[in-house]
Amino acid sequence: MNATERDGGGTESAAAVLDQLSALAPEHRSAWLRARGNVAAVLIELAELVETLAVSEVKAALQAGALIEAVAAELAPGATEARVRRACAQALAYGGRFEEALRTLDTAVSAAERAGSAVEAARARMASMHALNQLGRYRESIAAGDAAREGFLAAGEPAQAARADANLGATYRMLDNPQGALRHYDRARPILAADPGATAQLDANRGVALMDLDRFDDAARAFGSALPVFDSRGMGWAAAIVEGNLAELRARQGRIQAALSHYERARRHLESDAADAEVARILGEEGDALALAGALEDAQSSYERALPALESHGLVTEAVRARLGIARVLMQRRRLREADLLLADVAERYASLGQHAARGRAQLLRSEARLAQGDLDTAAELVSDALASLADRPTERAAALIQRADLLRSRGDIGAARRDVEEAAAIAESLDLAPLRAEAARLHAAHARAAGDPSAAIGHLRESVRQVERVRGTLHAQRLRSAFLGRRLAAYEELVQALLDRGGPRDVAEAFDVIERARSRWLLDQLQPAAPTEPNGLEGAEDPLETELASVQSELNGLYSRVADGDGGAAAGDRREDIRRCEQRLAQLESRIANARGAVSLFAPPAPVSDVQRRLAAGERLIQFFTAGDELLALVLSPDELTVHRRLGVNSQIADRVQQAVFQVRRALRPGATDGSRGERLLTDTKRAAAALYDALIAPLEPSLRGASRLIIAPHGSLHALPFAALWDGAAWLVERFEIEHVISGSLFRSMVREESGASRALVVGVADDRAPQIAAEARQVASRFSNATLLLGSEATVANVMRTAPLAQVLHLAAHGHFSSDSPLSSGLRLADRWLTVSDICRMKLDARLTVLSGCETGRSVVAAGDDLLGLLRGFVAGGARRLLASQWTVPDAATLRLMDAFYDSWCGGMPAAAALRRGQLALLAEQPHPAAWAGFILIGAA
Repeated sequence: MNATERDGGGTESAAAVLDQLSALAPEHRSAWLRARGNVAAVLIELAELVETLAVSEVKAALQAGALIEAVAAELAPGATEARVRRACAQALAYGGRFEEALRTLDTAVSAAERAGSAVEAARARMASMHALNQLGRYRESIAAGDAAREGFLAAGEPAQAARADANLGATYRMLDNPQGALRHYDRARPILAADPGATAQLDANRGVALMDLDRFDDAARAFGSALPVFDSRGMGWAAAIVEGNLAELRARQGRIQAALSHYERARRHLESDAADAEVARILGEEGDALALAGALEDAQSSYERALPALESHGLVTEAVRARLGIARVLMQRRRLREADLLLADVAERYASLGQHAARGRAQLLRSEARLAQGDLDTAAELVSDALASLADRPTERAAALIQRADLLRSRGDIGAARRDVEEAAAIAESLDLAPLRAEAARLHAAHARAAGDPSAAIGHLRESVRQVERVRGTLHAQRLRSAFLGRRLAAYEELVQALLDRGGPRDVAEAFDVIERARSRWLLDQLQPAAPTEPNGLEGAEDPLETELASVQSELNGLYSRVADGDGGAAAGDRREDIRRCEQRLAQLESRIANARGAVSLFAPPAPVSDVQRRLAAGERLIQFFTAGDELLALVLSPDELTVHRRLGVNSQIADRVQQAVFQVRRALRPGATDGSRGERLLTDTKRAAAALYDALIAPLEPSLRGASRLIIAPHGSLHALPFAALWDGAAWLVERFEIEHVISGSLFRSMVREESGASRALVVGVADDRAPQIAAEARQVASRFSNATLLLGSEATVANVMRTAPLAQVLHLAAHGHFSSDSPLSSGLRLADRWLTVSDICRMKLDARLTVLSGCETGRSVVAAGDDLLGLLRGFVAGGARRLLASQWTVPDAATLRLMDAFYDSWCGGMPAAAALRRGQLALLAEQPHPAAWAGFILIGAA
């Protein structure tokens, strides 16, 4: 801590002097300082305090700088004034106010030169470099740095000249000249070795130049040397910058989760201060990592939030980079024309800044856009331009070579394409860049297939999948895992097809394993032991992100309720936009909290096919559907056999047939629709649609189903919406031949607990309304079957009561109006007495129920995301711990539901397995009403 000497002896800290000065009215400050004496010494110590604050508490530094700058101009014109203004300019620059900083430094240079202080003038010129660099005025920055360095050397100040070299190095790096940067850094380092703080800053800057040259290990060591020095000295701003640089390093290496964790730490450093410009810079860079993960909505949000702040602070280079990121997102969303126009603008902006490598990145993306639009000639010109600009950047050169290989393959030049892929693969392997290694391996596989070498193709595809799994397994947030997988599913699908084409027993078993890996595995992960966590610096403190999360969740619950309750009118569209905004913010907060916790991610391996087969009982068949490309295929498992059924149909056509079948069912849901001759026509139409699906999905499997009495079906894609019980073979419905249970995956079936009889503790909830008046009767009827039942009816069935009592129940029966939104599946819920019970509520329940029955409308519907990830009420209950669920796929008639539940519980409570009990209830209803709308609405899902 700096100290000032009092006239009467003793010392007083600069911070104490600053506090006293702040307490005075502005018009009294000069007189007070003059009365103390030693004005110049006091002002210099206050300036040093401002500089110390600037690297840790920018807001406080700005306030202190504004206070002393005015006093210095009045009391100490000349060198002391220049020193004070230099400190104030540093605070302004760290606060993102670069133009103000430059004006202040111009005044400082003039004041120093008037006083004949060449050293102080050189220091002010050197200080201007940071602001000039941030504004993209690199040539001016180099001129200022060279002048400062010459001034220091002339005055016999080699250490200060070394600091000017360090600043010149930073400027050359920004000009895409990392080799030039390293020359300046290496010249400065021996001279600054005795100053730990200066050496740490130099190492941080060297790390960035080394990263630009893809010397990743050297860069990591440089950052690793700097960070503990900044942390130990309380230099939060500097530490945040290094965290951001480490994040970018990890992102370039394809270590996406490590990058996101570093970005989170950087943001927490900066958001607690007034460093808005740096927060915006970090936010824009984080968008690149999110885009790499495939989280396009999050990435675009990051770019769009960062861009106005970057532009308002004059951060030209960072603003262009954010525009490049937006263009990348547009590309991935196939908005190619918009992306191409934006990329042309970005390339011009980079060219005007003299940043040729960055321009090369923009040209590479433009090439991809033109290739996707079929403009091969322009694509070839652009990729050649990019390769010339990226010659000394191995990582980006590898990406450009892969892009050119794709182009060459499109033109039929397989030999040249293979050579490009081989060079790219060698670069990616030498730097261990998992995403690029995955892409190169997949292109190698395509060339091997073209050459008639299926075994080599399989080997390359295995490597591609292995590299994807490496990255996917490190991501903490499940939605990021799904997003990352979604862009890279083709390698899994092609490997499955290649293995099945070869067709040996080991190939088929491996294909089953790859199919399981291609699923999201979100629940399989949850069944693993809890992951250990690493310290995040927040232990024992309230996390502001957790507080905001609770606030956003509360707001969402209110919005969900208003929309689900049909509160329409002109404001309905605005509310849906508010829901979208809140859901996006909620997802971002959940990801940030996961990143900050530093959990050691668990990524559960799928079960081997032999383990799944051992889990099957005699008479059971597990049908694993899978879509590879546009081919729908199925694997059928019995206890001792695994059979493959290829080309069941074109996936898009099957999806259309599913949609037609569901449409026919929904036609019959209107009151009176199934009466008389009209009902007979509806039944005929439904049988026709159901027969077409039976012919495609089940008839080819019949040889593998001989001797089966129970089908365990793992649907895929559009088949999740299909009521398999209602498939028609021309003489009978499928439910008349088999018990049917759905599972999310074969691996989860392996993990399922066999059903136990004798459940006694039940929670039965009933909330009747005008649309379902018999719910109360249903709830009382179900509760009466259990010796220890808690019955919550009407006003007692609040969300709080259900959340409190549900974890204790062995059976959970919820009879209430259900709501499903395909646009916003997380807003799906059950209408309880006080509000909607939402998916996020359900995920927190920590259930241990053997059976959960969701006796409401559309409680079993889901949106199917990448990796066959299911979004809806089912996901919430499965994530909450439910083992088996009985849920509806459409709006089931109230009276039919009452009869079905009575028959189901009569059998299940008597010891019959749930699938058999459901079949018995459906057959009873079928005998009364033949149309599937009345009896096929409920499905049984085995979860754990």
